[in-house]
Amino acid sequence: MDPEIVEKYDLNVKLITIWGYPLGRFVLNFILVPLFTAAVPLLFIYLAIKTYGVLRKSYALNAIGFFLYYTGRVLQGVFEVLNWPHFQSTIPPLIILLSLLIIVIANNYEQLK
Repeated sequence: MDPEIVEKYDLNVKLITIWGYPLGRFVLNFILVPLFTAAVPLLFIYLAIKTYGVLRKSYALNAIGFFLYYTGRVLQGVFEVLNWPHFQSTIPPLIILLSLLIIVIANNYEQLK
């Protein structure tokens, strides 16, 4: 949380930050979030390489779905920064919905065969 919000809205809370405000925000946003974001699809790619058959296809589809999901989430921020509201309200939600559809298909792949 930004410490200026407490002052701006005159809140009566004591803000406890991690490693101080600017460093903690940097660590969370630019180190931990990308690591966790990459970890999930990379785990599914690893599992797709190590397994075979229906599980391989399921894990590969899960990896593609998560990559698309994170791409859609990143594009929301990019379009907001570029101030493209029409693209921001259409392209990222469509990519996110497509990714969720792929993840659902991946998790039900054996039943759909």
